[in-house]
Amino acid sequence: MSKKQATSIQKFVKKKFKVMAFKGTWKELLGTPATNGSWIIYGDSGHGKTTFSMKLIKYLSSFKKCAYVPLEEGLHLTFQMAVKEANLLSSSSRIKLWEDYTVEDIDEELSKPRAPEIIFIDSAQYFKSNEKSVNELTKFEYKELSKRYPNVIFIYISHAEKGDPKGGLAKSIYFGSHVCLEVKDFSVSPMKNRYGGKVSFDINEL
Repeated sequence: MSKKQATSIQKFVKKKFKVMAFKGTWKELLGTPATNGSWIIYGDSGHGKTTFSMKLIKYLSSFKKCAYVPLEEGLHLTFQMAVKEANLLSSSSRIKLWEDYTVEDIDEELSKPRAPEIIFIDSAQYFKSNEKSVNELTKFEYKELSKRYPNVIFIYISHAEKGDPKGGLAKSIYFGSHVCLEVKDFSVSPMKNRYGGKVSFDINEL
């Protein structure tokens, strides 16, 4: 027999959600987002996804502890250059770098006290459930990950193909995310935002 219970409308409308009170250009871009769920940042290579992501994680680290998983680029010179350019050293106590982490590794980290509450996955096309897996996550594994951590934001960075997130997983993330941002020619645009952000910006303005 199912243990699920219905929620009344009266109870639901009284529920309080935790949000991040963004200000200035970040509020115009992203609105006032809740502290859970998934986001996606997508675009073609060389258009500014990493540059924007560095700026975003620096801003978000003023609200929550963050972790960045550089699956595609790794902890190599080019990524170090991006970290230096964004001056992440000034936020180093609030940001962790998790190289080559799988879902299994993230599960282990998030079981620890004072674990990060915002996780960047770069990129979705390289994200696996464990070290032995040779395939990207399924849409069901992606949804289950968010369900397991109802107080964590997962921000996925994705390649693009013909203007859309590339691949089945990335498309599922797009449909399931509350914030969907396209990066093109070093500008970022909210293609879907359920928290109120509607304004596009040049990345250098942020």
